[in-house]
Amino acid sequence: MTLDQRLTDAAHHLADGLVTPDVDIDAVRAQARSNRRRTTALAVAAAVTAVVAMATALDGRATSAPTPATTPTPTPTPSQVSSRDWSPALMTPKVVVNSPGAQLETVGVAPGNTDIRVSVWDVAGYRGMALTTDGYRTTTYASVPDEANQVVGSPRDGVFLLSNGSDKQWLVDVKGTVRRVGRVAGGFAPSDPRLWFQCAHGSWRSGWCALDLRTATAHVSSKKWDGSAVRPGLGAQPWGAHPEPRAASTTGRLEAWWYTSRGRQVRTVARAHDGDYVCATPPGEMAFWAPGGRSGTLDIHTSSNGGADWAVETRALPGGGAHGPVTRSPDGALLTYTTGANLVVLRAEASGGPFREVYETSSFGPDGVSAIGTQGRFVYLNAGDTAAVSQDGGRTWTTIRTWR
Repeated sequence: MTLDQRLTDAAHHLADGLVTPDVDIDAVRAQARSNRRRTTALAVAAAVTAVVAMATALDGRATSAPTPATTPTPTPTPSQVSSRDWSPALMTPKVVVNSPGAQLETVGVAPGNTDIRVSVWDVAGYRGMALTTDGYRTTTYASVPDEANQVVGSPRDGVFLLSNGSDKQWLVDVKGTVRRVGRVAGGFAPSDPRLWFQCAHGSWRSGWCALDLRTATAHVSSKKWDGSAVRPGLGAQPWGAHPEPRAASTTGRLEAWWYTSRGRQVRTVARAHDGDYVCATPPGEMAFWAPGGRSGTLDIHTSSNGGADWAVETRALPGGGAHGPVTRSPDGALLTYTTGANLVVLRAEASGGPFREVYETSSFGPDGVSAIGTQGRFVYLNAGDTAAVSQDGGRTWTTIRTWR
């Protein structure tokens, strides 16, 4: 789910004058992490001697000097390291990543070179990051920023953008250097699409930020671009769904907005309690999805002439249940996914026809952040502890399985 759509869901509680109790998101995240840590701690407790021994070995520290033998040496037995020799300082990123009880939290790859990878691991509340340029034949280890819980993308091969899912980001490179990303007003408009990302900055919908990698600075676009499906710098006017502060879930209408020489225009494209814009729609087109009139269908609403005319096509959707955002692949096809026991990617041809299953992998769980993104001719999937890349518009996928 994109940051834009997550912020939209949060804003639903504000629409139509509804009053809802305050939700402390930080507390919710903390409780979720606490629950995870308790579960992990049980496994760690069973293997604590092995972890402590590994920490000592990897840290290069001896626990005590051996006692000279005064009697014949008995048959060797596995050495035991007392927990009294353990200290938090031994839980280095390298130890955390390689500990038997470590849990994989999130991952990322450079779509154009999948040997460049990052993975974040947790064991009993200690976190470590593993980076590589050769598929983990060699590894660099680094500390993880306290609030970082997502890998947003790879703005350049060898560099990853991490986020807290809201308004904080960090850059980390394959050498293990971590830099907090600062923010300033717009004024920097790179042509490389990898340097743009959707960013929250006080609005109920996200805006767009441009990364200056040299200074680790995000340049925030003007308010006009808040909620826009298309980024600045493409020669297109901003457009999007759900004019603030209302959304389809509360109004029963999927509304499109866009700009012309007459200012912002608004149109109801569907009567529905769900729907949003189609991600990665190319400049010159506006596209939206909404549940179809029949069960198990999805309607795609498009305009190719600046909102003067609209067309709708209906696509069959297997299962008919909840699905993730809809994304255009580089070849114009439509991609989405469903989650349950497994995560299933669905694809519909640009020329028409139903969505069909093209890829399935184990689901990360309820707190996994799933996303389908595009980069040039590549399509990539990031689902918490799973990553996969497609070079043919989502028809076939390669799963990345090695993370340390």
